[in-house]
Amino acid sequence: MYGTFEEVNFAISSLIQRLEKEEVKLPYLLKFYKNNFKIMNTKEEITKRFNNENNLNEEQINILKKAILSD
Repeated sequence: MYGTFEEVNFAISSLIQRLEKEEVKLPYLLKFYKNNFKIMNTKEEITKRFNNENNLNEEQINILKKAILSD
């Protein structure tokens, strides 16, 4: 699976924040990421945005839009 830098950073930042909240020791790579990259503010919900820059056909776009924009 692929994603934009923002999407990947959001996912990793969310995981780091959740583990820290649960007081779980970060695995080495997550600790490295936290110390070397900017952790994103995950209060801004990016999972409900839609980006038209993709390699999807019209049918796939409609399925995706229905799934993420229906809430």
